[in-house]
Amino acid sequence: MYLAAMSPSTVGQACCVLVALLLTGCAGRVSLGATPLESGGLPPVPEVHGPLRLSVVYPDSLARIEVEDSSFVFGSVGDGSALLRLNGTAVPVARNGAWLAWIPFRGDSIVTLLLEARTASDSARLEYHVRHALRFVPPPTPLW
Repeated sequence: MYLAAMSPSTVGQACCVLVALLLTGCAGRVSLGATPLESGGLPPVPEVHGPLRLSVVYPDSLARIEVEDSSFVFGSVGDGSALLRLNGTAVPVARNGAWLAWIPFRGDSIVTLLLEARTASDSARLEYHVRHALRFVPPPTPLW
């Protein structure tokens, strides 16, 4: 409705609602509780237990990774109590089953990662291939 067509009591009620909304909007921040950073840290990592499901999240097996000598790789094992080995080297596993490791890139164009996970009652193995974008290496002697 247009203001001119409203009765004086309706205009008064509309003004009261408008003033109340403005005052509420200017009242400042409303706190619904402390955020994780305000309470002194992040929430705890939940514990996950279940069947082993080895996965690599990064790098994607179809991508070409452009690095000089090394890069990181991360994924999940599906169980926070699992023991993980990557190419024979022990890798720490978080309580939720996540893991992070560094891998070397030698001169090969394809790097093979052998992941082996074990719990008290289960084991899993995954062979994962990462493609390395080869860099130009000049010949040891000049061409001309």
